[in-house]
Amino acid sequence: MKPVRILVCCGDGIATSSIAVALVKEVCNDININAKIDKSTINGAPAIAKNYDIALFTAKYKKPLDCPIMCVTNFITGIGLEETKKELKEVLKKLEKDINKD
Repeated sequence: MKPVRILVCCGDGIATSSIAVALVKEVCNDININAKIDKSTINGAPAIAKNYDIALFTAKYKKPLDCPIMCVTNFITGIGLEETKKELKEVLKKLEKDINKD
């Protein structure tokens, strides 16, 4: 089964993305999703987005990308965390199904 390729983006690609990556891994483990997770800066995302199935941002991002986008600011603030996890689980399940159709 092909992994879901996830890009996690924050301002500097270090601190908040590391926190978000840990929570994304937790979500993937909860639903048995095979994932490849990388980090990037927000400004670096457009150049590499085509290599990913989804980009998760710890801040609002409104520019077009070559993959779907989801805001995971709640992974940092903790406000609405469970709702964001639930939404991400649904998105990842659909992506995994789409990626592994063949």
